[in-house]
Amino acid sequence: MEIVLLTLACAVFYSIFAIFAGLAGGKIDDWLASVMYNGIGTVVPLAVYWASSSRGKTTWRGVLLAGIAGIGIMLFSVVLARIYTRGGNLSFVVPALYGGAIVLSSAFGWLVLKERVSSLQAAGLAFVVAGIACIVVSKLQKV
Repeated sequence: MEIVLLTLACAVFYSIFAIFAGLAGGKIDDWLASVMYNGIGTVVPLAVYWASSSRGKTTWRGVLLAGIAGIGIMLFSVVLARIYTRGGNLSFVVPALYGGAIVLSSAFGWLVLKERVSSLQAAGLAFVVAGIACIVVSKLQKV
């Protein structure tokens, strides 16, 4: 149950990020937006980490993988800011982006990490793909 609650909290926080990143689009340079998203997201947790008496276990492999994740989030932030600067709207960008991330991450877990995907999960992913397709087709019809 704790995992479910934490996951819901993450979804709320990520939604806050998506909404306010969208509102900032066209009002701030893409690179500055990325610096602000990632800078605040770095400085505060780093301060908490250094202030903590119990830092947990950290390995060089963990640092490398977290660094690669950081590069991914940096590139994501710049491209997301660029999407909003060019007129992308929340009702299209967020579902397509996050739905796509759900499908790609799940496929990676299944194919590369050999994680088990139940038939119910696979059905859910099929619904996500169908939803993305509906959103994209709807957007293309308006163009």
